[in-house]
Amino acid sequence: MSNPIIEVENLSKRYRLGSIGVGSFLDDLRALGRKLKLPCKKTDPDKEFLALDNVSFSVSEGEAFGIIGHNGAGKSTLLKILSRITEPTGGQAIIRGKVSSLLEVGTGFNEEMTGRENIYLNGSIYGLNRNEIDEQFESIVEFAHVGKFIDTPVKRYSSGMFVRLAFAVAAHLKPDVLIVDEVLAVGDLGFQKKCMQKMQNVTTGGMTILFVSHNLQMIRQLCPKCMLLEKGKVISIGKTSDILSQYVTSKKKYLSCLEQEMQSERRRGTGLARFSKISYQNTEGQEKTKFFLQEPICFSFEIVAKEEIASLMVIIEIKTENEQEKIICASHEITSRPLKPKDRVQFSITFDKPNLSPGSYPIYFWAGTSDHFHFDILDNLLPPLEIGVPPKDSGTFRGLVQTSSSLAIHSLP
Repeated sequence: MSNPIIEVENLSKRYRLGSIGVGSFLDDLRALGRKLKLPCKKTDPDKEFLALDNVSFSVSEGEAFGIIGHNGAGKSTLLKILSRITEPTGGQAIIRGKVSSLLEVGTGFNEEMTGRENIYLNGSIYGLNRNEIDEQFESIVEFAHVGKFIDTPVKRYSSGMFVRLAFAVAAHLKPDVLIVDEVLAVGDLGFQKKCMQKMQNVTTGGMTILFVSHNLQMIRQLCPKCMLLEKGKVISIGKTSDILSQYVTSKKKYLSCLEQEMQSERRRGTGLARFSKISYQNTEGQEKTKFFLQEPICFSFEIVAKEEIASLMVIIEIKTENEQEKIICASHEITSRPLKPKDRVQFSITFDKPNLSPGSYPIYFWAGTSDHFHFDILDNLLPPLEIGVPPKDSGTFRGLVQTSSSLAIHSLP
């Protein structure tokens, strides 16, 4: 049996907090001294953060391998190590072949050069000669849909154009391993579908893909196998459907501990008031995240005021699976009178006929004032809403139209 194209063994990455410049250099010297058996002082463990903790896995040639996890799980750190952007603290990562990485908009491009020049520059980095790049040039430009701007410096490209060209270059110049982070979320829905089709085609041709996304449907569609990371550790590796179920279950813990889950790139706002509890319920008050077609959906909330606020309004947005478009939006004024610090408000919002097709829907929750002063924003921080087909479904067509929602106040200070 041949060796895997990617082998990761006991990979660790430790960052020093608040230690930049001379301090970091001195710590490196001390670490070298300890390796040489010299009596050097150890780094204070309270000033360290372990982003990856003994991560091990392998990926075979031609495999699309998904990586999922909550924000701060270590996904981006892992990809940066595999892309040779940063070095690990311990362990090793072996990749047998050429690697192309799409970790952020503009990765690998020289902004002063034109799109044409960047295509040839990247091709030469991959080890292709001019004739080999010429063979792929027209396909790259057509796929990226940047023909009018191919001789324009890429610093003038929009983020969408950047991503289209970067992906087209990476996929057409045929690296052995393609590493893709959340960067595809910048593109529109049509381009995302085209990228998914292209990635499915290139894996058939032998290219290996590492794919990170919060879009569970994309992971499910592309990757037969995936890995769940949590706080730098591997929780499980296996069949994608099983790992996604485990991920959604683990994400439910945020439903009851939102006051502790403050640090997240997907939670924003001034913090004058915060969601402290959110649960998805049926009409009997039972908590669940998966509903059947046409089944009423109730969102139960508790919001705590951190400071005195004049009024409170809540917005719910249910989005498409790629998070690009709103399907359903409901806004309700919870109270028009002031709330004092530590006041708690409990209420629920119910969609009687959501009319959602089967699928997985990210949800955006917003709390603020009627003039849209933001208190708390949860942007796909909680589990997605899962809509399934009941066992004896009649097959009647359901559209993506929502007629109304109702508000019920359970307690006000």
